[in-house]
Amino acid sequence: MSEAQLERATTALYEDDGIRGDLTDDEAQILLGWGEARLTEMATYDLPDGQYDVWCAKLRQLLAAVNRFVAARDELMSGDEARMARELHGLVEQIGYNISPTALDDLFQEQISLDHQTAINKLLALFQLSVDETDGG
Repeated sequence: MSEAQLERATTALYEDDGIRGDLTDDEAQILLGWGEARLTEMATYDLPDGQYDVWCAKLRQLLAAVNRFVAARDELMSGDEARMARELHGLVEQIGYNISPTALDDLFQEQISLDHQTAINKLLALFQLSVDETDGG
């Protein structure tokens, strides 16, 4: 994995409207900063460029899902929460992270009283790198 590859991935992250489209700049910056840190972290594993590109696309999908959840959480119906939880759980696992379903359910119960920035921070804090998962899924 080259430095140019990391730079392209970072540029793609910041240019992805799906990650920041429904959030204020301050809220989006939390997601973008977390994503950029994950890009840099994954670069240390020296993956082949193609594998790194796939992992980066999955990371952008996850961050876009977080954006959608946070932006729409006031309007989520009970069935929507379960669907969103499954989507987030699946995307988290695809990038080699874990998330406790119980912790995610707890956050969904609490999230209605949280402002967007706090909800983003609490959700991202639930994502834990899998020790054995350095291949990005």
